[in-house]
Amino acid sequence: MEIRRLSLRAGAEAARGTGVIIDVFRAFTCAPLLLHLGARRLILAAEIAACLAWRGRAILVGEQDERPIAGFDLTNSPWQILAAARTMFTGRTVVLRTTSGVTGALIALAHCEDVLLASFANARASADYLRARRPAL
Repeated sequence: MEIRRLSLRAGAEAARGTGVIIDVFRAFTCAPLLLHLGARRLILAAEIAACLAWRGRAILVGEQDERPIAGFDLTNSPWQILAAARTMFTGRTVVLRTTSGVTGALIALAHCEDVLLASFANARASADYLRARRPAL
């Protein structure tokens, strides 16, 4: 197995095989947190218009260049998500949009076998998954 450390959009475009998109501070700390808080489904979307099309049917969480997006319910802040009503996410669909992490994951999905969304919140599970694939190092 070849392990390559790539960065940003160009890295996501060059990724092949198993892609691991690491966004430790926000996007992929929020994703497992939303699922932990009961979200039934998590949809990643790169385009703001695509997210807004879900308005009224899903909770919209995200940012554009680290700024809140008009019409979204929350930014992609773990603190803000935890401060929201605990039942807000239970059984709901959440659409997540971020400038770097989500966008990179969607780019990598176009040409990788699988893509992991990694952060400190799920580092052990990500490492266990990768180890189970038995990479030849």
